[in-house]
Amino acid sequence: YYRAYATNSIGTGYGDELYFATTLEGLGTGADPYEISNLNDLRILSENSVYWDSYFIQIADIDATDTQNWNNGAGFSPIGEDTFNPFNGDYDGAGFTIDGLFINRSNTNSIGLFGHTFGASFFNLGVTNVDVTGSWFVGSLVGYNETSTVTNSYSTGSLSGNEYVGGLVGSNYYSSPNNNYSTCSVNGDASIGGLVGFITESSVINSYSAGNVSGVERVGGLVGYSKNNSTITNCYSTGSVNGDASIGGLLGYNHSSSVNNCFWDIQTSGQYSSDGGTGKTTAEMQTESTFIDAGWDFTSIWSMDYFYGMGYPFFNWQDVAPAGSVPLSPENFQVVINTPDVYLSWDVVIESTEGYAIIPDGYIIYYSEDEENYYFLTITNQTSFIHYAVTDFSSQMFYQVVAIKVDDSRQLSYLQGLNNRKEKIRWNEVEE
Repeated sequence: YYRAYATNSIGTGYGDELYFATTLEGLGTGADPYEISNLNDLRILSENSVYWDSYFIQIADIDATDTQNWNNGAGFSPIGEDTFNPFNGDYDGAGFTIDGLFINRSNTNSIGLFGHTFGASFFNLGVTNVDVTGSWFVGSLVGYNETSTVTNSYSTGSLSGNEYVGGLVGSNYYSSPNNNYSTCSVNGDASIGGLVGFITESSVINSYSAGNVSGVERVGGLVGYSKNNSTITNCYSTGSVNGDASIGGLLGYNHSSSVNNCFWDIQTSGQYSSDGGTGKTTAEMQTESTFIDAGWDFTSIWSMDYFYGMGYPFFNWQDVAPAGSVPLSPENFQVVINTPDVYLSWDVVIESTEGYAIIPDGYIIYYSEDEENYYFLTITNQTSFIHYAVTDFSSQMFYQVVAIKVDDSRQLSYLQGLNNRKEKIRWNEVEE
């Protein structure tokens, strides 16, 4: 432990004792893994490579927001450095989360909670509300993933980098991510994907992404660049996708790879083409038969419910939030004027509380011409909306977007009925 003290002419005064663990509980074996219970344990793992070939189990949710104050603003130091010193252990998240991870290393490669892996295994872990910046090989969970597995894991938040940037994994070599998802917004230059930036001789199976993706080239809603006999099977994406060259709603660029029974939402993505997969309307993407007819397993792997996941498929292992749960407000709200129309877009925010993932079922959009009197505009289950011909009748317009969670059929019927009402409906006239 540490104890501060000060001495003057009167005497010596002592502060409180501060205890800092420098070792982890457990033996690091499969039978007795090291326990990760708090942020200090995670820091010990991060800063001591002697642990990187061991077994770990997380035993509690971890608040990592203080990492924004670490290392002179660079944030968390990734676990696993490079080819010569990778993480090659086994990390079981046990259904817990690491929330608020911050990394700001724009000139460094292999960036993520785990930077560089080789022969590692990750499962049952959520990394939520991440803020991660790197150069090449950037992911919220793993930056450079080689001969490793990632299963039943997910990420939320935002990432940015130069090349090989993905919402969950940056680059995937000879590896097989399975049953994962990401809602992260992802930004970069080349090989940028909503779930994985780049895969080679790898497979991505039973996974989805819902975050907005933007880059310059090889940009995809799920995977940016796939090559060398890789396979993508039973996956989908719904986020908006933007770039300049080799852009796809699901896959940006495909070189000698196969895409099987995969879909993307042509409306929410803003993309009508992809280098693999089948484009569907939002209504088709929210219809169970679209996926069952393609052979998806809706018994042991997938589920579908309008009241959860905004109507798209979700995993059986995802905990459904209890009735009355209030979703978080959307983030990164943007308004773009393309006279006479106004384009609105935003990012979904998923909150993990007491083991539950609270995902909005949709959004109510309100408008005002004076920023005082707001009126109902529409209800949507997408993360974008076009308000047509606005500049034809108004010189200024203000908007508010409210996330909603639907708990029963009465609420659903009421909300659907709002769009059919012709009169102006004030903000406070919409039922809570």
